Amino acid sequence: MPRSRVVILQTPEGATLADGDLIQTFSGTRVTTRLVLRFKDGSRHEETTVLGFTPKPQLVQQEISPAGEEPFSIAGAWRKAIHYVVKVHVPGLTGVVASVFGKIPPDSHIWILGGEAPAFVAAETSLFSGGPQWRIELAYRPALNARRAERRCLCAASTPGGTTWTASARSSSMRRTGRVR
Repeated sequence: MPRSRVVILQTPEGATLADGDLIQTFSGTRVTTRLVLRFKDGSRHEETTVLGFTPKPQLVQQEISPAGEEPFSIAGAWRKAIHYVVKVHVPGLTGVVASVFGKIPPDSHIWILGGEAPAFVAAETSLFSGGPQWRIELAYRPALNARRAERRCLCAASTPGGTTWTASARSSSMRRTGRVR
Protein backbone atom coordinates (compact mmCIF):
# COMPACT_ATOMS: atom_id res chain seq x y z
CA MET A 1 0.00 0.00 0.00
CA PRO A 2 1.50 3.40 -0.96
CA ARG A 3 2.18 6.00 1.73
CA SER A 4 1.80 9.67 0.86
CA ARG A 5 2.79 12.84 2.73
CA VAL A 6 2.49 16.53 1.90
CA VAL A 7 5.79 18.31 2.63
CA ILE A 8 7.17 21.85 2.77
CA LEU A 9 10.80 22.53 1.88
CA GLN A 10 12.38 25.41 3.83
CA THR A 11 15.80 26.86 4.53
CA PRO A 12 16.99 26.55 8.15
CA GLU A 13 16.02 30.23 8.52
CA GLY A 14 12.41 29.36 7.67
CA ALA A 15 12.10 30.72 4.13
CA THR A 16 9.75 28.47 2.15
CA LEU A 17 11.36 27.17 -1.03
CA ALA A 18 8.70 24.71 -2.21
CA ASP A 19 5.78 22.49 -1.26
CA GLY A 20 5.17 19.04 -2.58
CA ASP A 21 4.37 15.37 -2.13
CA LEU A 22 6.43 12.44 -0.88
CA ILE A 23 5.05 9.06 -1.98
CA GLN A 24 6.51 5.68 -0.99
CA THR A 25 5.54 2.27 -2.36
CA PHE A 26 6.82 -1.09 -1.23
CA SER A 27 7.26 -4.22 -3.34
CA GLY A 28 9.18 -7.22 -2.09
CA THR A 29 12.71 -6.07 -1.25
CA ARG A 30 12.32 -2.71 -3.04
CA VAL A 31 11.17 0.66 -1.75
CA THR A 32 10.30 3.30 -4.36
CA THR A 33 10.19 6.91 -3.16
CA ARG A 34 8.83 9.67 -5.38
CA LEU A 35 9.36 13.29 -4.37
CA VAL A 36 7.57 16.07 -6.26
CA LEU A 37 8.44 19.65 -5.29
CA ARG A 38 6.65 22.74 -6.65
CA PHE A 39 8.75 25.89 -6.25
CA LYS A 40 7.42 29.44 -5.83
CA ASP A 41 8.73 30.47 -9.27
CA GLY A 42 6.54 27.83 -10.93
CA SER A 43 9.34 25.35 -11.56
CA ARG A 44 8.93 21.73 -10.57
CA HIS A 45 11.36 19.04 -9.42
CA GLU A 46 10.52 15.34 -9.56
CA GLU A 47 12.78 12.68 -8.20
CA THR A 48 12.26 8.93 -7.99
CA THR A 49 14.55 6.73 -5.91
CA VAL A 50 14.38 2.95 -5.93
CA LEU A 51 16.13 1.24 -3.05
CA GLY A 52 16.80 -2.43 -3.59
CA PHE A 53 18.65 -4.60 -1.17
CA THR A 54 21.81 -6.18 -2.58
CA PRO A 55 24.05 -8.98 -1.33
CA LYS A 56 26.90 -6.56 -0.45
CA PRO A 57 25.53 -3.28 0.93
CA GLN A 58 27.89 -0.66 2.36
CA LEU A 59 27.07 -0.62 6.03
CA VAL A 60 27.15 2.60 8.01
CA GLN A 61 26.30 3.16 11.62
CA GLN A 62 23.80 5.78 12.70
CA GLU A 63 23.89 7.19 16.18
CA ILE A 64 20.52 8.64 17.15
CA SER A 65 20.51 10.57 20.39
CA PRO A 66 17.94 12.82 22.06
CA ALA A 67 18.95 16.49 22.31
CA GLY A 68 16.12 17.70 24.55
CA GLU A 69 12.55 18.91 24.11
CA GLU A 70 11.42 21.95 22.13
CA PRO A 71 8.00 23.64 22.25
CA PHE A 72 5.62 24.04 19.29
CA SER A 73 1.90 24.70 19.02
CA ILE A 74 -1.04 22.90 17.41
CA ALA A 75 -4.39 24.71 17.28
CA GLY A 76 -3.19 27.13 19.94
CA ALA A 77 -2.14 24.37 22.34
CA TRP A 78 1.56 24.18 23.19
CA ARG A 79 3.24 20.81 23.02
CA LYS A 80 6.83 19.59 23.20
CA ALA A 81 8.66 17.73 20.45
CA ILE A 82 11.63 15.53 21.20
CA HIS A 83 14.66 16.76 19.24
CA TYR A 84 16.93 13.96 17.99
CA VAL A 85 20.38 14.30 16.42
CA VAL A 86 21.39 11.67 13.86
CA LYS A 87 25.12 11.19 13.26
CA VAL A 88 26.48 8.91 10.52
CA HIS A 89 29.59 6.84 11.28
CA VAL A 90 31.34 4.92 8.49
CA PRO A 91 33.49 2.18 10.03
CA GLY A 92 37.01 1.10 9.06
CA LEU A 93 39.29 2.40 6.33
CA THR A 94 36.29 3.46 4.24
CA GLY A 95 35.31 5.85 7.05
CA VAL A 96 38.81 7.34 7.26
CA VAL A 97 38.89 7.95 3.50
CA ALA A 98 35.35 9.36 3.49
CA SER A 99 36.25 11.74 6.32
CA VAL A 100 39.42 12.97 4.54
CA PHE A 101 37.44 13.72 1.36
CA GLY A 102 34.50 15.32 3.20
CA LYS A 103 32.03 12.58 2.26
CA ILE A 104 30.60 11.99 5.74
CA PRO A 105 27.19 13.74 5.80
CA PRO A 106 26.55 16.45 8.40
CA ASP A 107 24.38 15.66 11.41
CA SER A 108 20.63 15.54 10.77
CA HIS A 109 18.04 16.88 13.21
CA ILE A 110 14.58 15.33 13.64
CA TRP A 111 11.68 16.49 15.85
CA ILE A 112 9.07 13.93 16.95
CA LEU A 113 5.91 14.48 19.00
CA GLY A 114 6.00 11.84 21.75
CA GLY A 115 3.15 10.06 23.47
CA GLU A 116 0.98 7.06 22.62
CA ALA A 117 1.15 7.75 18.88
CA PRO A 118 4.48 9.47 18.09
CA ALA A 119 4.30 11.76 15.06
CA PHE A 120 6.83 13.45 12.77
CA VAL A 121 7.05 17.23 13.31
CA ALA A 122 10.10 18.35 11.29
CA ALA A 123 13.58 17.42 10.04
CA GLU A 124 16.68 19.36 9.05
CA THR A 125 18.86 17.29 6.76
CA SER A 126 20.60 17.18 3.40
CA LEU A 127 18.49 15.72 0.62
CA PHE A 128 21.52 14.66 -1.44
CA SER A 129 25.23 14.03 -0.96
CA GLY A 130 27.02 17.34 -0.39
CA GLY A 131 23.76 19.29 -0.46
CA PRO A 132 22.69 22.05 1.93
CA GLN A 133 20.75 21.37 5.12
CA TRP A 134 17.03 21.97 4.47
CA ARG A 135 14.05 21.87 6.80
CA ILE A 136 11.14 19.59 5.95
CA GLU A 137 7.79 19.77 7.75
CA LEU A 138 4.44 18.12 7.21
CA ALA A 139 1.87 20.42 5.65
CA TYR A 140 -1.89 20.25 5.36
CA ARG A 141 -3.75 20.73 2.11
CA PRO A 142 -6.56 23.29 2.11
CA ALA A 143 -9.93 21.85 3.00
CA LEU A 144 -12.38 21.24 0.19
CA ASN A 145 -15.20 23.12 1.89
CA ALA A 146 -15.79 25.37 4.89
CA ARG A 147 -17.26 22.64 7.11
CA ARG A 148 -14.20 20.44 6.64
CA ALA A 149 -11.99 23.49 7.19
CA GLU A 150 -13.48 23.99 10.65
CA ARG A 151 -12.66 20.40 11.60
CA ARG A 152 -9.03 20.56 10.46
CA CYS A 153 -6.40 21.72 12.91
CA LEU A 154 -3.64 24.28 12.78
CA CYS A 155 -0.10 23.01 12.63
CA ALA A 156 3.01 24.78 13.86
CA ALA A 157 6.62 23.98 14.56
CA SER A 158 9.51 25.86 16.07
CA THR A 159 12.91 26.16 14.43
CA PRO A 160 16.06 25.35 16.39
CA GLY A 161 16.47 29.11 16.99
CA GLY A 162 13.03 29.28 18.61
CA THR A 163 11.06 30.94 15.79
CA THR A 164 7.52 29.59 15.56
CA TRP A 165 6.01 28.80 12.14
CA THR A 166 2.34 27.97 11.67
CA ALA A 167 0.20 26.56 8.87
CA SER A 168 -3.56 26.69 8.79
CA ALA A 169 -5.91 24.26 7.11
CA ARG A 170 -7.14 27.08 4.87
CA SER A 171 -3.65 27.76 3.51
CA SER A 172 -0.78 25.44 2.63
CA SER A 173 1.75 28.21 3.33
CA MET A 174 3.71 28.68 6.54
CA ARG A 175 3.95 32.00 8.33
CA ARG A 176 6.17 33.29 11.10
CA THR A 177 4.23 34.02 14.30
CA GLY A 178 6.95 34.89 16.79
CA ARG A 179 9.74 33.57 18.93
CA VAL A 180 9.28 30.94 21.59
CA ARG A 181 10.41 32.14 25.02
